[in-house]
Amino acid sequence: MTLILADRTKVYPHGILEDVLVRVDDTIFPANFVIMDIEEDEEAPILLG
Repeated sequence: MTLILADRTKVYPHGILEDVLVRVDDTIFPANFVIMDIEEDEEAPILLG
C-alpha cells in the first residue's frame, strides 16, 4: 500500500491494525488503523479516518 499525502509525497505504512474496537460514548465501532512513520509536527493533527 502506498499513501499519497496532500503535499504529494508518498509514504509507506509499517503495518495495519485491523478490527480494533473503538468506543464513542455508548457505541463501539470496529476500526482499522494504518501505522506510518512520518515526521513529528506539533502543529499537525493526528490523522484518523
